[in-house]
Amino acid sequence: MTIPTALARATLISMLSLAPAHAAAREDPRPPDALTLFGARMTDNTSGELLTAEDLTWRDSYLMGIAASRRVWEFGRHAEIDIEGQVVRHFGDERHWEFNALPVARWLRFPWSESVHTGIAYGLGLSYATRKPVEEVAMNGSTERWLIYWVIEAEVGPPAQPWSAVARLHHRSPAFGLMGDAGGANSLTAGIRWRY
Repeated sequence: MTIPTALARATLISMLSLAPAHAAAREDPRPPDALTLFGARMTDNTSGELLTAEDLTWRDSYLMGIAASRRVWEFGRHAEIDIEGQVVRHFGDERHWEFNALPVARWLRFPWSESVHTGIAYGLGLSYATRKPVEEVAMNGSTERWLIYWVIEAEVGPPAQPWSAVARLHHRSPAFGLMGDAGGANSLTAGIRWRY
């Protein structure tokens, strides 16, 4: 067998192993829909500072929300893409509603997955605030009602149960000037997810 033929065969086998699988064929099928209830507190920190947990400082601004998601694509038991919509209520020094919509990519397989369901996820979409958030103005000088929204998530739970715990970084951003000159905020989120 020549090297190009062997390479082509290996590439084809790799692509087939990542092809979407039907839920019925999965060894550990999970329902495609989920509801996530979450709460968060806003920080003064940048997303980079939060990811390294350096000198966390908090604002007197909180949020509670619900996210509904549906799996739209899966890659065997390893990964999936969901579509998610969120309704969020801010309170404390901030009082407005926020609506977010985004696709979320999830990685679901780890060496310990048979003992503890674990997932990591990243999503990117749009965020709309029903008024310009005053805390974002206080931190950045200005903001916009429409901003880019992204989330980083870690999820853990019992492998055979429909529920799991989630921790998220909830981030609104002008995306380097794409959605405005300034604005945005970070909130650290904890919640519970129910799949059905």
